[in-house]
Amino acid sequence: MKRIFIPTLFLCLLSLSDAKGQDTLVDKQPQNRAALLEEFTGVNCGYCPAGHVLTNQLMAEHEGRLFVFNLHAPNSNLVTPPSGTADMRTEYGDALASNAGVNTLPLGTVNRHSFNGSLSLGRDQWASAIGQVLEMPAYLNVGACATLDWASRELSVEVQLYYTGEAAVEENHIHVALVQNNIQGYQKNGYQNPEQSLGGSLYLHQHIFRDFLTGQWGDAVPAGEAGTFLSRTYSKTLPGQIRNVDLDLTELQVIVFVSEDRNEIINACEALIQHENGPGHVFGLSKGTQPQDVFTCDNSIRVAFEFENRNPEGTASAVESVEFLCKSRNREHTFTWQPDSAFGFRQTARVVSDEFPLYLNGVPDTVEVTVAAVNGEAYDFEAQKPLRIPAIKYFGYTSADSVVVDFRQDAYGSESSWVFQTEEGETVAEGGPYKDIAISQAPKQHLHAVPVSLGCYRLIARDSRGDGINNGFGEGSFAISDPEGNILVEHDGVFTDSAVVMLRRSDVGNERADRSGLRLQIVPNPSAGPCRLEVEGWGGTDIRLEIFNAQGRMVAMEERVCNGICSVSLPAGKLPDGIYFVKVSGQGSQAIAKWVIAR
Repeated sequence: MKRIFIPTLFLCLLSLSDAKGQDTLVDKQPQNRAALLEEFTGVNCGYCPAGHVLTNQLMAEHEGRLFVFNLHAPNSNLVTPPSGTADMRTEYGDALASNAGVNTLPLGTVNRHSFNGSLSLGRDQWASAIGQVLEMPAYLNVGACATLDWASRELSVEVQLYYTGEAAVEENHIHVALVQNNIQGYQKNGYQNPEQSLGGSLYLHQHIFRDFLTGQWGDAVPAGEAGTFLSRTYSKTLPGQIRNVDLDLTELQVIVFVSEDRNEIINACEALIQHENGPGHVFGLSKGTQPQDVFTCDNSIRVAFEFENRNPEGTASAVESVEFLCKSRNREHTFTWQPDSAFGFRQTARVVSDEFPLYLNGVPDTVEVTVAAVNGEAYDFEAQKPLRIPAIKYFGYTSADSVVVDFRQDAYGSESSWVFQTEEGETVAEGGPYKDIAISQAPKQHLHAVPVSLGCYRLIARDSRGDGINNGFGEGSFAISDPEGNILVEHDGVFTDSAVVMLRRSDVGNERADRSGLRLQIVPNPSAGPCRLEVEGWGGTDIRLEIFNAQGRMVAMEERVCNGICSVSLPAGKLPDGIYFVKVSGQGSQAIAKWVIAR
């Protein structure tokens, strides 16, 4: 770890000096209130992701004047996480929910102000309430800064109040809230918020309330008359975990607000965190995706993510270049990113990698992205957590002059469509949207014969709702076959808004570039009991057989002798039901077959 020595002058970024030479964080000019949205949410709440979408929009609209934290409360079936997933509940949640009168989710309070006799508001009322609060005058201003010592894990927060008018109460309450971003966990209907959805039920939770440094209802301080200045400092040694969620020091925020007793928040701010005894630079990586714009009929992909600079001025050198390391299965790739202009504190950039190859065709993989170097020097922060981005590339080959697009819709065909394009972007064929059908009827098959010339093509499947075509309302899928019905490339239909498969027509056909003529067949497939893998066209002797599960983890491996044709028993009885990929390789050749176990 590098030790960062920070002059006292810079510990509080917004420091001003008054006539008495006193360092102040707080503005002394009269202000309107800042807004604080306390959003009550839960992992089993079907409409909560839609609430998160709205919250993100409101924060962007009122940047710097609206602060948010999400409370997984009150304790109920809507909040209790599935076993083994992130538990974001808090010991304060029930009391805060009870005080606000929360009886369903999602609900929120805005400055704990009563609107028409109610503290808790539905998400359709948040925007109006926030707008009203931002027009209300505040009789006090609040400023704050924080210091986080990585060696001791001590967080220290200095809070300053300045009264620009007369308070209506005898005392105010200072609240210091600890918030954590980018927590991966379960979320029902996470597809409703594609920005935070990681696929399936995995979700990137933001603005999660973790703890108060000032207790349940804050620290009571005497209210002053106009011109009164008040300063308090609060400290806490942070644990390694809260419940089963690691407290990641790179993902923390501190929100400070001042209320009258338990309710009626007068003003709020964020305390910017200075890092001591930590890495030379502190960054945030989030919102990783695999863009579908790599138009190559091979295993090349890109990854994209948001990159945030969390280094306040004066604590680290300017960021001129960053080298990122991308690690996937048996592959590593580095690329360098340079900001277009000064990349200051709290600035965020969308970083897109150059192209690099995955290991297997059609097998789920995970790309782990970390910072490898900053400004040409190795980044020695050993505790950094990689950003994990699900990735996969589907491609096939044919020598035929036509193919068949096989699109199988789910119940909501009106949301589904597809387009088949050349590498120049010309549309050769397209289909959908289709008619909705009963869930009991789904999937419904749509077949389209398409002529192909030599070259690379892509088939893009789209779903306007953003939940794919295989999410429980019919097992939709799509594939490209040759005229004889042999599947060249296929997709299981599990995606968010779109998915892509690639196809190349070449003289080699489906024998791949190694021209080995290797073919695999699993009999029976799907398998409910004993089954075998038949290998034909093997030109060597020794082969290596690997079996991967749907997450891309190897679950079995065997090496054996095979001359031309051989039959290998597969361990169906030792594996749970699910989708698997069987890879056969050796002497420069390889082939992969999809295997389904369903008892």
